[in-house]
Amino acid sequence: MADIEIRLRGFMESDLVLAKEWYKDPAVLMGVISPDQKDPLPIKYLSDMYNDLSSRGELYAIEVNKSGEWFPIGEVTLASNTLPIVIGDANYRGKGIGKKVIQLLISQAREKGWEKITLKGIYKNNISSQRLFESCGFKKVDETTKCYIYELVL
Repeated sequence: MADIEIRLRGFMESDLVLAKEWYKDPAVLMGVISPDQKDPLPIKYLSDMYNDLSSRGELYAIEVNKSGEWFPIGEVTLASNTLPIVIGDANYRGKGIGKKVIQLLISQAREKGWEKITLKGIYKNNISSQRLFESCGFKKVDETTKCYIYELVL
């Protein structure tokens, strides 16, 4: 975990090509889009989704350093009412990268003077995301039929 160097950079339109591949993965689709989502997402849907996320917060590509070069492996958005994260490259899941990214964004939110971050919904079947956010200090504060709502008081 500690030996994987990461950075966040602004998400670019050219990242859509990789994102289209990430959103073909059933684990990504079911965890992020909907537990019922089975079909890959069209590029127009992804483009609209990223435009929406950019309008609500700071959209980043998550990159790892591999032999001195940076490669995008996922994306994350920092907003006071959402913090969606996707490790799109399955080879990098379960290696602590998500936790590093969330911790970095929590620090940014504190620097901005935010009082809290609220996650409007983590699907109930998305156990790995629940564990990730709980390991970063988020608490379950409510639920809907399909999702849990988490909050971190800064």
